[in-house]
Amino acid sequence: MPLFEVDAERPVLVQPPQPAGAFGTDAQRVVDGNLEGLLGEQIFPVAHGSSPDEPHLLALDAAGLPVVIEVSAELTEAALTAALNHAGRAGRLTRAELAARYTGGAARFQQASPPSTTTCP
Repeated sequence: MPLFEVDAERPVLVQPPQPAGAFGTDAQRVVDGNLEGLLGEQIFPVAHGSSPDEPHLLALDAAGLPVVIEVSAELTEAALTAALNHAGRAGRLTRAELAARYTGGAARFQQASPPSTTTCP
């Protein structure tokens, strides 16, 4: 029996649950493709996380302040604690440490990063 949810304009077929682990991949793709729309501001991506000890995305906002993006299937105490820990660590990073993490390489960080980030320590 098909299930529908009501959209603003029409009913939409509810998709069956995806296999375990699929949420993260799909959600990350959606978040990565719509960052500015979700946040309401432009950000400069520095590095994508490659382990649970790193945020999904480390970025800088227009003022050069660190922004941490986390993607979680469920907001739990553990997920929130991890996100806050990532944000705390990101806030303590120096400009040199941000450059070292930059996906394009530390040498390109200076040219690629927004001018406002030159005020970072």
